Amino acid sequence: MASDTEYHRRTVITRLDGLSQQDRELLYATAEEWLDECSIASSLAWENEHTQAGVRSIAKDTV
Repeated sequence: MASDTEYHRRTVITRLDGLSQQDRELLYATAEEWLDECSIASSLAWENEHTQAGVRSIAKDTV
């Protein structure tokens, strides 16, 4: 069984019923942009590194 903390992390997005339609659209647009940027960053990192540890190292150095 998942811990209480894991449960809340897994379901928090479904608990945002109180958002206005405008805020909900902004939230989803922000999440979509974030995923797109993660994909771009990952692709760029894999061009220079060929291991998961190498990609992780690049990400940590950049941040």
